[in-house]
Order: sequence, then C-alpha cells, then structure tokens
Amino acid sequence: MSYGQNAPQGFQSQGTQTAATFTGQTQMYAIKSGYATSIFTGDPVVMDAGYLKPVTDGTTVKLLSAMPLGIFQGCQWNSPDTNIQGLAKSPYWSANTVVQPFGGIDSAYAWVITDPNATWNIQVSTSAGATADTATVKADQIGLYATWGIKQTGNTLVPKNPGVGNTATGQSGVYLDASTINANPVGLPLVILGFTLIPGNKPGMPFCNVIVGWNPKIVKPSA
Repeated sequence: MSYGQNAPQGFQSQGTQTAATFTGQTQMYAIKSGYATSIFTGDPVVMDAGYLKPVTDGTTVKLLSAMPLGIFQGCQWNSPDTNIQGLAKSPYWSANTVVQPFGGIDSAYAWVITDPNATWNIQVSTSAGATADTATVKADQIGLYATWGIKQTGNTLVPKNPGVGNTATGQSGVYLDASTINANPVGLPLVILGFTLIPGNKPGMPFCNVIVGWNPKIVKPSA
C-alpha cells in the first residue's frame, strides 16, 4: 500500500472479526476461457452463470443478490504456450486469455477469499469531481458505511485515480469511495471498522487507509 498517495490496490487481506485465527483460506472458482475482462488481486468478484467476474463498481451492490462472493487472489490455468511447464499462474486474469483444455478441464481457476468475517485494508479516494482533501475518512466516520469504486475522475482530483488494475503488479485499482460514506447502511456493502495501523496513516489525511468489513445489515459474502 502507498499510504497517503493515490495508488489504490483494492481489498488487501487484513484479518477476521472473529476470535478464530485468520488463515487467508481460499476457495477455487472457474474463469471462462477467453473471458474478456481482466480480474486483479483485490477485486471483489461474483459468480455469473458458473464463472467469476469482477465487480469494481460498488454502487451496483445494494442487495443480497448482488453481494460479492469474495475477493480475488490470483489464478492458474493450462496454457497453450509450450514454453510454460505445468500450470500458468498469475496474480491477475488477463482479458481474453485462452485456456488449453486438459483432462476435461477447459477453464482457468481462481483463488478467492470467501470468509464472511474477513477484514480488509483499503485505500480511500473519491469518485466525485472533488479535491484531494475530500478523499479521506475522518475519525468520527468510523462505524459508518460506504462502498468501493474504480472510476477515474476529472482534473479536480490530483493525482487522479488510476481507473484500472496494475498489470505490472497484478493489483486491483479499487478504492473505498469517500463520496459514498453514510450513517445509513441501506445499499452500502461495507462498514468502516478503523484506520490501518501504520506509521504516517492518519485520520483525515488524503488517501488514507482504513479497515473495512462486509456490512452485516445487507448480507455477508458466502454466509
């Protein structure tokens, strides 16, 4: 994470809200061969007709039926490239990747953290046409609700949101959207639990990082 800089990396695994030890355990789900949208580590994902797809616009997640399955953590597939020994692995799914069928398997498979009690470290930014001082969470906003976004804004926010995942690192470009923070939990899938405990990360600073969980007043993923 680039604390205090506008360099979001999506949902970064932090821990759990339960007394149990968090192991970051993942489940595997299929990605359709040739799927034309990239999926990055830290992207929320849902199932669609048996295959994963990313949900980078959190404003579409208002109801139980739209809540994410979990958070994408990379993928593997059988590549047609003869120079690759064994399964190809990557922190992100590159759009239009073709899977070589093998042993009756013709899909890629992704690792997804589906723990409904998981907590996440996420950078704050804003999708609004506003200045950097609004791209933050204040101390009195802990316990409020919000959603995420990836939208790149106009010229007011400096620096701009990247608007896409990073193909060099495989990391998501998703951020907590400060313009959506509200005391009313309706239609907002995240609850803000606190600030990420790292030197220099301060409440109210532009592009700070916070810890979030799934809003239990909507639904918990995989619950």
